[in-house]
Amino acid sequence: MKARTLIIDLSSREVTEQSVDSGPWLGGRGLGTRLLVDHCDPGCDPLGPDNVMVIALSPLTGTTAPTAGRGHAVFKSPLTGGIGSANSGGRWGKVLKSTGYDALVIKGASDKPVYLSISEGKTLTERVSIRDAGSLWGRDAHATTDSLLSTHGDKASVLTIGPAGENRVLFASIMNDRNRAYGRGGPGAALGAKKLKAVVVNGNAKTEVADAERLKLVVEQTRHVMKAAPTTKRVMRELGTAGLVHLINFMGILPHRNFKDCAHREDLLDQISGEAVTAKILIKAGACFG
Repeated sequence: MKARTLIIDLSSREVTEQSVDSGPWLGGRGLGTRLLVDHCDPGCDPLGPDNVMVIALSPLTGTTAPTAGRGHAVFKSPLTGGIGSANSGGRWGKVLKSTGYDALVIKGASDKPVYLSISEGKTLTERVSIRDAGSLWGRDAHATTDSLLSTHGDKASVLTIGPAGENRVLFASIMNDRNRAYGRGGPGAALGAKKLKAVVVNGNAKTEVADAERLKLVVEQTRHVMKAAPTTKRVMRELGTAGLVHLINFMGILPHRNFKDCAHREDLLDQISGEAVTAKILIKAGACFG
């Protein structure tokens, strides 16, 4: 299976496409890691122009498969110096897939703030452009998103950094759909070092499926399981991810105090659990894209 990959060099302003064999690599994380190894010198400065930012998607992104709308960012982490790996929900991954691409590779660094616009088109020049972002530099994620949507239309999706990324804060996130974060490892700092403020995607292409009937069957089976399981049937629907606090604490994977402890006292959990959050501050429930 081939993954259609868009490669953009911000230093030279060169834009190319590459078809990559995605068969051996599992999902966006696997494909993204493969592309990082192919394009990034492991000894590079994470805040230098030789670092590479990859955002890759799953083969199921853009289909009806549940939870398959996420994107995965892979890069050399400014925070750790190792491979950075950050995952995010939101619409951005699905809309990138709707432009016809499975992965985005960003190389080099601009000498001034820019943003990328990726859409459908007959030629590469029509599909991809590098645009000035001087007026956006210094704005937070919400203001940047609002400004770019007013330019590109409400059906577009915006991935952006805020002032933390611009100033290369080592734990800065990349945001999409205003509130969804690629949070781990400082990906926002990596984009800030490239002077890349945002990536706007806008497309309507359908994801091609090799065996539509088989996918339909698997999706139906998966939905049946999700509707029957208490966690996805009730907890996630009524309380959101905060409803998992007691469960992950029981499993010993709720770290605090900089990972000095991985479990909390049960009486303390009652202050931050999904039930507590719902009782104190819930105004209206709503579903997230994935």
